[in-house]
Amino acid sequence: MYNDRRSHKTWNAILLEIKTDNSEIELTQILKQICESAGWKYGEMWVPKNDLLQCHQAYYIADEKYAEFRKESETFTFGAGAGLPGRVWLTQQSEWIENVSLEPSIYYRSHLAKKVGLKAALGVPIVESGSVVAVVIFYNDIAEHLSENPIVEWSDRIKSLIIQ
Repeated sequence: MYNDRRSHKTWNAILLEIKTDNSEIELTQILKQICESAGWKYGEMWVPKNDLLQCHQAYYIADEKYAEFRKESETFTFGAGAGLPGRVWLTQQSEWIENVSLEPSIYYRSHLAKKVGLKAALGVPIVESGSVVAVVIFYNDIAEHLSENPIVEWSDRIKSLIIQ
């Protein structure tokens, strides 16, 4: 699913479009395109504001349980280094978690993820001029182990797409 070269090309084109000054509709459409092209069930964007990451846009397949996850996620904020969004923000590195529902010590919304059946997650920093302008996180409903190579490959590929 995630090793399809066509998906990587689509991801590259879509990630180049992500800028936090895009309209909310444009950002939702970008998340939708990424989710649909790579088979993710849920995608969300976190944007820094006043030293905290706040939930911004989201896209998910039409399912009431994901709407509940979205609603609950809007109540969260993350500082640098806290939770998956905060770690990606702090390190400016992509991060993969095989099953977020089993990782409450590193994934602070694990109880919510478990409730709605979300498992594998990939967090990706969107970097502009050396600073993270957003963190996007994508989820699937299957726990999946990835070797370091695909994560490094994605990270390198995304870093090469720094918005100019």
